[in-house]
Amino acid sequence: MTKQALKIVHARRNKILEYLIEVKTATVEQLSEQFKVSIPTIRRDLTVLDDEKQITKFHGGAKILDDADYCPAKLHGRCKERIAYEAAKHVNDGDTIFINTSSTALLMIKYIKNKHVTIITNNVKAVYVKRDPFVNIILTGGELRIPKETLVGDFATHNINQVKADKCFLGCSGINDTLSTSVLQEAAINYAMQVNTLGNVFVLADSSKIGRTHSFVSSDLSLITHLITDSYSDKDTLNTFKNKGIKIIQAN
Repeated sequence: MTKQALKIVHARRNKILEYLIEVKTATVEQLSEQFKVSIPTIRRDLTVLDDEKQITKFHGGAKILDDADYCPAKLHGRCKERIAYEAAKHVNDGDTIFINTSSTALLMIKYIKNKHVTIITNNVKAVYVKRDPFVNIILTGGELRIPKETLVGDFATHNINQVKADKCFLGCSGINDTLSTSVLQEAAINYAMQVNTLGNVFVLADSSKIGRTHSFVSSDLSLITHLITDSYSDKDTLNTFKNKGIKIIQAN
């Protein structure tokens, strides 16, 4: 997919999110008619937005998340950008870093400036991100998972195990007693990145992920050194993480 095509897709998904904020709930047929694209395209868009925990899919449609305890949906994109911006501050010249399939972690690439950095990732979309000329992208290889465009499986895990990175930046579906993901195939990748990191392991999680647990465990909390989140995150839960030795960074 070209950069221009990615921009079009990204813009459409933002408009779908804005539309759902207004109407709360919509069917795939309604969204297909509203945005003049096919029903399979809408389903792919909803899958991505659901993976990012911005909406909830149900059979035949989707609804906006309406939890009062985290970043409002209309600000969700801005929260993710600020988290990514804060994360990029922790990348130093000469670093080799892991980035997983997280859409928030992907955003941090554009904020890494004037530093020679090697990024090892299983996120195919990383090659389309506009980046500083000093930033080098290496894909892990592996089985391509659609529609999220991620690389998973034994081949990807094996290649990660051949690398010792300076730092690791991971997104997640939830962080509570464990770091968890909604995608089985990504759990092993996330764990391999953490155990093959020589320095700090950063989790990038907006407030919708804080205190939540999903189906597949990536690791326990002992491997995590830093949590970067937004200012809407539950304070009591963050204090629990602090007591476990995790440094909390909140982006305004």
